[in-house]
Amino acid sequence: MRLGDLERLVVGQSMAWMLGIRSLADADVTLYAVRRGSFSSLLPLENYTRRTEPVGGVYTLDLETERTYVLASLRLAQELFGYPGRASALVVRLAPGADAAAVRKTVAEAAGDGFRVRTRDELRASFYRIMTYEKWGIFFIALLVLIIASFSVVGALAMLIVEKRDDISTLRALGADTGLVRAVFRTEGFLICGLGAVAGMTLGVAATLAQQYFGLIEIPAETFLTKSYPVEFRPTDLAVVAASFAAVAALLSNITVRSMIKTDRL
Repeated sequence: MRLGDLERLVVGQSMAWMLGIRSLADADVTLYAVRRGSFSSLLPLENYTRRTEPVGGVYTLDLETERTYVLASLRLAQELFGYPGRASALVVRLAPGADAAAVRKTVAEAAGDGFRVRTRDELRASFYRIMTYEKWGIFFIALLVLIIASFSVVGALAMLIVEKRDDISTLRALGADTGLVRAVFRTEGFLICGLGAVAGMTLGVAATLAQQYFGLIEIPAETFLTKSYPVEFRPTDLAVVAASFAAVAALLSNITVRSMIKTDRL
């Protein structure tokens, strides 16, 4: 149960359905909490503190939150759990742009060793860890697709080298060594890959920003915190993608040029 400045209970939509609440006009809910102290098996009902309170509202979030938390007044929670004048936890909302790690350190120093201070990332560490694994999994799958698609660049570069055999012979006759010839075609491969990378990243960034600010792709469900698919543009992610693409392009172009242009013949 969450503590809040509410005079009536506020339950999640899923919990309201489980309790059979269809109208808030005459909806009362009986709450049970285990009494602190000894437990008697002879009188089980006496081991619980009971309170019957009216339902003041229903909220809609994600399915897990709706089935887990009930919002109630601080007075009711203290009476129900046997903590008069006390609270078991305190939630702090940070100002926009605040550094959560710095605030956590400051609050922990002020509270002392008797309190445990955790950020939202630490409270839901498993969830964020799964999201991180999913992100990197999608990245490596996309990288594999990129490598497969890059073989078309290999084919185009190989055909270009075959087409320019006479020009290569002319360059050799003018004194160009194998390194210079390879550098010319290697640069050509970089240009082909670079034009494709710039076009792809431009479209990708535009689509990401459009989804982030306008929510074009919606989630066909009613149990999520957001109605549209959540995305966020991060320059660091773009830099990682660009670096990975550059590495793949350099590797394939170098392998193609070195295999097609030998030291003494084409």
